[in-house]
Parts: sequence; C-alpha cells; structure tokens
Amino acid sequence: MDQDEQKVVQELKPLKTVFVKPLGVNRAYRGRRHSTDELLQFKDDMMKVLPRNIEIPDGKLSVSFIFGISNSGEDIDGPIKTALDALSEGYEFNDNLVYDLHVKKRKTEKGSEFISFEIKPWNPK
Repeated sequence: MDQDEQKVVQELKPLKTVFVKPLGVNRAYRGRRHSTDELLQFKDDMMKVLPRNIEIPDGKLSVSFIFGISNSGEDIDGPIKTALDALSEGYEFNDNLVYDLHVKKRKTEKGSEFISFEIKPWNPK
C-alpha cells in the first residue's frame, strides 16, 4: 500500500476500503440508453414542484435525500440518479460537483411517496 492509499485508509476509518476503480452507471451498460417516457414524466413533474427559493452554493456540494417509497422491495440506490439528475437540471448545477451524498429510505403508503432533499456546500472534515 503506497502513502496515498494509507492516507485514504486512515481518513475513512472505520470504513472498510478496497482499491478498485469505481464503475459509473454510464460505463456499466453497453449501448445507448434512452430516456423512457416514465423518466421524462418524472423530470417534468419534478420541474413543476421544485421550490424556487433555493440557491445552489458555488463549488463542491453535499446532497442529502430521504426517499419515501411505498414499495418496500425498492432498492435504496434506485431513485438516486434520476432524482439527482432532476435536481441538477432544475437548479442548473453539474452533478459532478456532488462530493458528499447521504441517502435514507422511508416506507410510506402508496400515493404518499415523496423526495426530501438538501443541497449545501461540501465541508470535508
């Protein structure tokens, strides 16, 4: 383990660390992916209800989500990409500026699904 890797391991304790290059969703699937009608409708719905009084800080960002999901079989990571893409389009920021992400899932009744979010400056400790 080189000095940079040791520094990362020390910084992330007590997390377990493996040195494998992360694979993004864009590289995980071959061929072009097309937006479904459902995705286009989701983004349109989000644009209509996003609060307009939110100012996005400059620089690196921390984003927190709570997803209220009625299907308890839904994976916690399922809605992250679409919600983050909708926020970045709605608030006109590049989602590659997100350096910190917090996600929680809450069980809710069908018809009462929700997305709560917070966008703030990233503050590495």
